[in-house]
Amino acid sequence: MLEVMDGEGSDLYQEFVAMCIKGFQVIRSNFEMLIDLVSITAHNSSMPCFTQGGGPEKVIKDLQKRLMITVSTEVASINFTKMISKSKNHVGTKMFDKYESVSRNISVMK
Repeated sequence: MLEVMDGEGSDLYQEFVAMCIKGFQVIRSNFEMLIDLVSITAHNSSMPCFTQGGGPEKVIKDLQKRLMITVSTEVASINFTKMISKSKNHVGTKMFDKYESVSRNISVMK
């Protein structure tokens, strides 16, 4: 995906990062509603994500941690930017690209 945006130093990539951060901050600002929706979904659910590995309480606790609700907007934005940066060369990202290229016959640029 990075290649499609003309690389890490491009205006397109910088806009991508800025929009991701903006979206993350919107989700953070509405985290209580999101937690309520997850709680409703989890109630009497047989979905494995809620029935295994600690149950709904753990799912909600993990979600709150991922949303970084205990830190300022500025700190959350910095941490989220670091997560984007780490994902660029992550093995999981490369594996997903390979999966896409094989399963959907999508050419992955090198």
